[in-house]
Amino acid sequence: KELHLENTISPIYTQIAWHKDKWMTVPLRQFIDVTREFFVTD
Repeated sequence: KELHLENTISPIYTQIAWHKDKWMTVPLRQFIDVTREFFVTD
């Protein structure tokens, strides 16, 4: 079934920041990669 909403959801703005010279754990790197893929905008 398709869900029809009468009121639209406001956009959510997010930011991820990290220090380019700091070591990053594998889980953190994977989180950033997945987040970038999911929230990609045109």
